[in-house]
Amino acid sequence: SSKGKALKSPMPGDKPSGKAGGSGELTVKEERESGQVKNQTLLLYLKSFGGALFWTIIIVLHVLVVCLQLFGQLWLGFWTEIKYPELNEKYPPSFFLGIYAAAFILSSIVVLCRELIWRTGAVNAPRELYNKMLGSVLYAPMSFFDTTPVGRVINRFTKDSEELDFSLPMAANQVSIMFFSQLGSLVAICYGMQYFIPVAVVVVVLLLFLQPTVATVVLRRLANATSGPIVALYSEMVNGAPSIRSLALTDFFGERFSARVNEGNATKFADIMLFESVRVKVN
Repeated sequence: SSKGKALKSPMPGDKPSGKAGGSGELTVKEERESGQVKNQTLLLYLKSFGGALFWTIIIVLHVLVVCLQLFGQLWLGFWTEIKYPELNEKYPPSFFLGIYAAAFILSSIVVLCRELIWRTGAVNAPRELYNKMLGSVLYAPMSFFDTTPVGRVINRFTKDSEELDFSLPMAANQVSIMFFSQLGSLVAICYGMQYFIPVAVVVVVLLLFLQPTVATVVLRRLANATSGPIVALYSEMVNGAPSIRSLALTDFFGERFSARVNEGNATKFADIMLFESVRVKVN
Protein backbone atom coordinates (compact mmCIF):
# COMPACT_ATOMS: atom_id res chain seq x y z
CA SER A 1 0.00 0.00 0.00
CA SER A 2 0.98 3.64 -0.33
CA LYS A 3 1.03 3.95 3.45
CA GLY A 4 3.47 1.06 3.78
CA LYS A 5 5.70 2.49 1.08
CA ALA A 6 5.71 5.85 2.86
CA LEU A 7 6.81 4.19 6.09
CA LYS A 8 9.62 2.27 4.38
CA SER A 9 10.94 5.12 2.25
CA PRO A 10 13.61 7.34 3.84
CA MET A 11 12.76 10.88 4.77
CA PRO A 12 14.52 13.76 2.99
CA GLY A 13 17.82 14.53 4.61
CA ASP A 14 18.19 11.09 6.24
CA LYS A 15 21.67 9.57 6.09
CA PRO A 16 22.54 5.91 6.23
CA SER A 17 24.04 4.86 9.55
CA GLY A 18 26.75 2.61 8.08
CA LYS A 19 26.91 -0.91 9.42
CA ALA A 20 24.19 -0.32 11.95
CA GLY A 21 21.73 0.88 9.32
CA GLY A 22 22.59 -1.97 6.94
CA SER A 23 21.89 -4.65 9.57
CA GLY A 24 18.73 -2.99 10.86
CA GLU A 25 20.29 -2.19 14.23
CA LEU A 26 20.14 1.26 15.75
CA THR A 27 23.28 1.11 17.90
CA VAL A 28 26.57 0.94 16.01
CA LYS A 29 29.17 -1.66 16.93
CA GLU A 30 32.38 -0.90 18.79
CA GLU A 31 35.02 0.09 16.26
CA ARG A 32 38.74 0.71 16.56
CA GLU A 33 41.37 2.58 14.61
CA SER A 34 44.12 0.82 12.66
CA GLY A 35 47.81 1.59 12.33
CA GLN A 36 49.86 3.86 14.52
CA VAL A 37 48.60 6.79 16.54
CA LYS A 38 47.95 9.78 14.31
CA ASN A 39 50.28 12.75 14.55
CA GLN A 40 47.29 15.03 15.06
CA THR A 41 46.32 13.08 18.18
CA LEU A 42 49.87 13.24 19.56
CA LEU A 43 50.12 16.97 18.90
CA LEU A 44 46.78 17.56 20.62
CA TYR A 45 47.97 15.68 23.70
CA LEU A 46 51.35 17.44 23.76
CA LYS A 47 49.75 20.88 23.37
CA SER A 48 47.45 20.21 26.31
CA PHE A 49 50.50 20.11 28.62
CA GLY A 50 51.29 23.76 28.04
CA GLY A 51 52.42 24.25 24.46
CA ALA A 52 55.89 24.82 23.07
CA LEU A 53 57.07 26.79 26.12
CA PHE A 54 56.37 23.88 28.46
CA TRP A 55 58.29 21.36 26.34
CA THR A 56 61.18 23.76 25.79
CA ILE A 57 61.61 24.17 29.55
CA ILE A 58 61.35 20.40 30.10
CA ILE A 59 63.98 19.62 27.44
CA VAL A 60 66.35 22.29 28.79
CA LEU A 61 66.01 20.90 32.33
CA HIS A 62 66.62 17.33 31.08
CA VAL A 63 69.78 18.42 29.28
CA LEU A 64 70.93 20.41 32.32
CA VAL A 65 70.49 17.40 34.61
CA VAL A 66 72.48 15.16 32.25
CA CYS A 67 75.25 17.76 31.94
CA LEU A 68 75.52 18.16 35.72
CA GLN A 69 75.67 14.40 36.22
CA LEU A 70 78.36 14.01 33.55
CA PHE A 71 80.30 16.91 35.04
CA GLY A 72 80.24 15.26 38.46
CA GLN A 73 81.56 12.00 37.01
CA LEU A 74 84.26 13.78 35.01
CA TRP A 75 85.27 15.87 38.01
CA LEU A 76 85.54 12.78 40.19
CA GLY A 77 87.72 11.12 37.55
CA PHE A 78 89.84 14.24 37.22
CA TRP A 79 90.38 14.32 40.99
CA THR A 80 91.50 10.70 41.16
CA GLU A 81 93.73 10.96 38.07
CA ILE A 82 97.27 9.83 38.81
CA LYS A 83 99.07 12.18 36.42
CA TYR A 84 97.99 15.23 38.44
CA PRO A 85 99.39 14.45 41.92
CA GLU A 86 100.43 18.07 42.51
CA LEU A 87 96.78 19.14 42.63
CA ASN A 88 96.22 17.00 45.70
CA GLU A 89 99.07 18.81 47.42
CA LYS A 90 97.99 22.29 46.30
CA TYR A 91 94.25 21.96 47.07
CA PRO A 92 92.73 20.21 50.07
CA PRO A 93 90.25 17.32 49.56
CA SER A 94 87.42 19.56 50.69
CA PHE A 95 87.89 21.67 47.53
CA PHE A 96 87.23 18.72 45.21
CA LEU A 97 84.46 17.32 47.43
CA GLY A 98 82.82 20.75 47.57
CA ILE A 99 82.65 21.07 43.78
CA TYR A 100 81.39 17.49 43.46
CA ALA A 101 78.75 18.10 46.14
CA ALA A 102 77.73 21.38 44.49
CA ALA A 103 77.17 19.59 41.18
CA PHE A 104 75.11 16.92 42.96
CA ILE A 105 73.01 19.50 44.84
CA LEU A 106 72.39 21.54 41.69
CA SER A 107 71.38 18.38 39.86
CA SER A 108 68.91 17.52 42.62
CA ILE A 109 67.41 21.03 42.54
CA VAL A 110 67.01 20.90 38.76
CA VAL A 111 65.38 17.44 39.01
CA LEU A 112 62.96 18.80 41.62
CA CYS A 113 62.04 21.76 39.42
CA ARG A 114 61.62 19.48 36.41
CA GLU A 115 59.31 17.13 38.30
CA LEU A 116 57.22 20.00 39.65
CA ILE A 117 56.79 21.49 36.20
CA TRP A 118 56.04 18.06 34.73
CA ARG A 119 53.43 17.28 37.40
CA THR A 120 51.75 20.61 36.70
CA GLY A 121 51.50 19.82 33.01
CA ALA A 122 50.41 16.24 33.75
CA VAL A 123 47.50 17.61 35.78
CA ASN A 124 46.49 20.27 33.26
CA ALA A 125 46.57 17.96 30.22
CA PRO A 126 43.93 15.42 31.39
CA ARG A 127 41.79 18.23 32.80
CA GLU A 128 41.75 20.08 29.48
CA LEU A 129 41.04 16.92 27.48
CA TYR A 130 38.34 15.87 29.94
CA ASN A 131 36.60 19.25 29.70
CA LYS A 132 36.65 19.07 25.90
CA MET A 133 35.27 15.53 25.95
CA LEU A 134 32.58 16.47 28.47
CA GLY A 135 31.56 19.50 26.43
CA SER A 136 31.33 17.47 23.22
CA VAL A 137 29.09 14.90 24.94
CA LEU A 138 26.84 17.47 26.61
CA TYR A 139 26.31 19.34 23.34
CA ALA A 140 25.89 16.18 21.26
CA PRO A 141 22.50 15.57 19.59
CA MET A 142 20.15 12.86 20.87
CA SER A 143 20.98 10.69 17.88
CA PHE A 144 24.49 10.30 19.32
CA PHE A 145 23.12 8.58 22.44
CA ASP A 146 20.77 6.44 20.33
CA THR A 147 23.56 5.09 18.09
CA THR A 148 26.52 5.03 20.53
CA PRO A 149 26.81 2.17 23.05
CA VAL A 150 26.57 3.25 26.67
CA GLY A 151 29.66 1.21 27.52
CA ARG A 152 31.77 3.19 25.09
CA VAL A 153 30.81 6.50 26.70
CA ILE A 154 31.34 5.15 30.22
CA ASN A 155 34.68 3.64 29.19
CA ARG A 156 35.92 7.00 27.87
CA PHE A 157 35.05 8.79 31.10
CA THR A 158 36.41 6.08 33.43
CA LYS A 159 39.17 3.79 32.15
CA ASP A 160 40.53 6.07 29.42
CA SER A 161 40.41 9.10 31.71
CA GLU A 162 42.27 7.16 34.38
CA GLU A 163 45.02 6.31 31.90
CA LEU A 164 45.27 9.98 30.95
CA ASP A 165 45.52 10.92 34.64
CA PHE A 166 48.08 8.33 35.78
CA SER A 167 49.46 5.78 33.32
CA LEU A 168 50.22 7.93 30.28
CA PRO A 169 51.92 10.88 32.06
CA MET A 170 53.96 8.50 34.22
CA ALA A 171 55.06 6.45 31.20
CA ALA A 172 55.92 9.59 29.22
CA ASN A 173 57.98 10.94 32.12
CA GLN A 174 59.89 7.66 32.51
CA VAL A 175 60.55 7.45 28.77
CA SER A 176 61.89 11.01 28.65
CA ILE A 177 64.14 10.43 31.68
CA MET A 178 65.51 7.17 30.25
CA PHE A 179 66.00 8.72 26.81
CA PHE A 180 68.09 11.66 28.02
CA SER A 181 69.97 9.46 30.51
CA GLN A 182 70.90 6.92 27.85
CA LEU A 183 71.74 9.73 25.42
CA GLY A 184 74.11 11.25 27.97
CA SER A 185 75.75 7.88 28.58
CA LEU A 186 76.23 7.33 24.84
CA VAL A 187 77.75 10.79 24.45
CA ALA A 188 80.14 10.18 27.35
CA ILE A 189 81.19 6.75 26.00
CA CYS A 190 81.64 8.05 22.47
CA TYR A 191 83.68 10.99 23.82
CA GLY A 192 86.04 8.66 25.67
CA MET A 193 86.12 5.90 23.02
CA GLN A 194 85.60 7.18 19.48
CA TYR A 195 85.69 3.66 18.04
CA PHE A 196 82.47 2.88 19.92
CA ILE A 197 80.42 5.24 17.71
CA PRO A 198 79.65 2.62 14.98
CA VAL A 199 78.69 0.11 17.68
CA ALA A 200 76.36 2.66 19.29
CA VAL A 201 74.66 3.33 15.93
CA VAL A 202 74.10 -0.41 15.37
CA VAL A 203 72.70 -0.88 18.90
CA VAL A 204 70.28 2.04 18.50
CA VAL A 205 69.03 0.71 15.16
CA LEU A 206 68.51 -2.78 16.60
CA LEU A 207 66.57 -1.41 19.56
CA LEU A 208 64.33 0.56 17.21
CA PHE A 209 63.55 -2.59 15.25
CA LEU A 210 62.89 -4.61 18.43
CA GLN A 211 60.17 -2.25 19.61
CA PRO A 212 56.80 -3.56 18.40
CA THR A 213 55.05 -0.20 18.44
CA VAL A 214 52.33 -1.14 15.95
CA ALA A 215 51.52 -4.42 17.72
CA THR A 216 51.33 -2.69 21.08
CA VAL A 217 48.96 -0.03 19.76
CA VAL A 218 46.75 -2.69 18.13
CA LEU A 219 46.52 -4.68 21.36
CA ARG A 220 45.66 -1.58 23.40
CA ARG A 221 42.94 -0.68 20.92
CA LEU A 222 41.58 -4.21 21.07
CA ALA A 223 41.51 -4.00 24.86
CA ASN A 224 39.58 -0.73 24.73
CA ALA A 225 37.19 -2.11 22.13
CA THR A 226 36.44 -5.19 24.25
CA SER A 227 36.09 -3.34 27.56
CA GLY A 228 33.26 -1.13 26.29
CA PRO A 229 30.78 -3.98 25.68
CA ILE A 230 31.66 -5.45 29.10
CA VAL A 231 30.74 -2.21 30.88
CA ALA A 232 27.59 -1.82 28.79
CA LEU A 233 26.39 -5.36 29.48
CA TYR A 234 27.14 -5.04 33.20
CA SER A 235 25.16 -1.80 33.35
CA GLU A 236 22.23 -3.44 31.54
CA MET A 237 22.32 -6.44 33.87
CA VAL A 238 22.28 -4.24 36.98
CA ASN A 239 19.43 -2.07 35.72
CA GLY A 240 17.41 -5.03 34.45
CA ALA A 241 18.11 -7.47 37.28
CA PRO A 242 14.40 -7.84 38.25
CA SER A 243 13.40 -8.60 34.66
CA ILE A 244 16.25 -11.06 34.20
CA ARG A 245 15.27 -12.99 37.32
CA SER A 246 11.57 -12.98 36.52
CA LEU A 247 12.20 -14.36 33.03
CA ALA A 248 14.74 -16.95 34.30
CA LEU A 249 17.52 -15.60 32.09
CA THR A 250 20.21 -15.54 34.77
CA ASP A 251 22.28 -18.31 33.18
CA PHE A 252 21.97 -16.78 29.72
CA PHE A 253 23.26 -13.37 30.79
CA GLY A 254 25.91 -15.00 33.01
CA GLU A 255 27.33 -16.96 30.08
CA ARG A 256 27.16 -13.89 27.85
CA PHE A 257 29.00 -11.77 30.40
CA SER A 258 31.65 -14.48 30.93
CA ALA A 259 32.25 -14.69 27.18
CA ARG A 260 32.84 -10.93 26.95
CA VAL A 261 35.16 -10.98 29.96
CA ASN A 262 37.17 -13.80 28.36
CA GLU A 263 37.52 -11.76 25.18
CA GLY A 264 38.79 -8.80 27.18
CA ASN A 265 41.24 -10.92 29.16
CA ALA A 266 42.62 -12.46 25.96
CA THR A 267 43.80 -9.07 24.72
CA LYS A 268 45.33 -8.22 28.11
CA PHE A 269 47.20 -11.54 28.26
CA ALA A 270 48.48 -10.97 24.71
CA ASP A 271 49.72 -7.51 25.72
CA ILE A 272 51.53 -8.95 28.75
CA MET A 273 53.13 -11.72 26.65
CA LEU A 274 54.30 -9.16 24.07
CA PHE A 275 55.86 -7.00 26.79
CA GLU A 276 57.66 -9.98 28.34
CA SER A 277 58.97 -11.16 24.96
CA VAL A 278 60.41 -7.71 24.22
CA ARG A 279 62.03 -7.55 27.65
CA VAL A 280 63.66 -10.94 27.11
CA LYS A 281 64.99 -9.86 23.69
CA VAL A 282 66.38 -6.59 25.06
CA ASN A 283 68.00 -8.26 28.07
